[in-house]
Amino acid sequence: MKLTSSTVLGIMFLFLLTTSPCTAQSISEPTDPSGGPGTVASSDFVFNNQRLFLSDGGYNAREGPADTDVRWTRRQLFYSLDLSVPWPSSRPAWTKLARQPNKASMVGDMALSKDGSVVYFFDGYQVQLYNVAKDEWGSVANLTTVDMSLGVRATDTDSGVVIALRDNVTGAPDGVPSLQRAFRLTFNVFDPATNGIVTEGVDTLERVQEMVYSSERKSLFLLGYQFTLHEYNLAAKTYTSVVVKGNTSKQLTADCFASAYNGKNLVALGSLNSSSLDQITRDVFVFDVASSAWFKVSETPVGHSNGVCAISGDMLVLYGGFQTPNAYPKKVGTPNSNAPSIFNLKDKVWVDTYVPTSGSGSGGTSSSGLAAGVMSGKGTLSTVASLITLATYVLLT
Repeated sequence: MKLTSSTVLGIMFLFLLTTSPCTAQSISEPTDPSGGPGTVASSDFVFNNQRLFLSDGGYNAREGPADTDVRWTRRQLFYSLDLSVPWPSSRPAWTKLARQPNKASMVGDMALSKDGSVVYFFDGYQVQLYNVAKDEWGSVANLTTVDMSLGVRATDTDSGVVIALRDNVTGAPDGVPSLQRAFRLTFNVFDPATNGIVTEGVDTLERVQEMVYSSERKSLFLLGYQFTLHEYNLAAKTYTSVVVKGNTSKQLTADCFASAYNGKNLVALGSLNSSSLDQITRDVFVFDVASSAWFKVSETPVGHSNGVCAISGDMLVLYGGFQTPNAYPKKVGTPNSNAPSIFNLKDKVWVDTYVPTSGSGSGGTSSSGLAAGVMSGKGTLSTVASLITLATYVLLT
């Protein structure tokens, strides 16, 4: 096997993370020879068909021989990954972006506009706007009543409103496990056109961990623990439990929960094992909205916990996080490499090259085709053109 410089650097970094020196030592921030963010986990991220945006995050490193000699280091990052052009996994098309002025942390509060031209950063009762085309920060909108930075967020890609969801425990006695309590879900709906917010509430017995918007259903899908699903229709304001088929009994959480093919499919992965919380499952599940069924379509090459993901067309991209559990403050999880993992959802194969597909997330295949495993031919004119573009990109960069 031929070792590249990036591979050697990755091996050296993993060695430093897994050894236990006798004395404390300083920890240098990891770098990525390809120009990307480098080793990072627990970043905030948003994406559309064209770009993945990654903000902040951090990593664990051992400082001494004791189990407690572990330090979590916050990293100040703001990058985008171009999903509109082809690139090899060894040289992903990262771009370093201008960070928000006078702000030490930018994690946990991002959303993307309908057309992808603006990244919203919700900072308490303010919304700060990042102009993607100009790579600069613009105006600040004041929100007088609602803190949109709390909870999980999703953008309604049809209307352009941004929804922030919070779950609060209601009336549960002490000693009752958090997953068995009653919750009040609060949907804060932000309209960028008016800077106005509408608040709606729902009572439920399920705690929510992730949320995505499905244009196919004109609804939000809320993922609970143990992979339960609920659907919230924004127009009708109806909240229903989805009766699902399929087996995901091992799954407890999902770090990646994303919409594919305009919401005809929902993809979930990056999970802890419900029977053993010190194990990361490698299963990749797809929920077919039409049949209300979960399908296991593949396994990741390595574990992916606390990483980021994006879907454009047929391509699923995973980056960062850990491949072994990161139980701070006593365990240092093994970080994933700087090379993104790339999965072709249509053909169900892991590939070394990202190639944008026609449709770019606006359709591509039917929901039943993806879930049932319908295959398609390769070597089309669009694929050949993309490969030519890839060769040009590699030569020029």
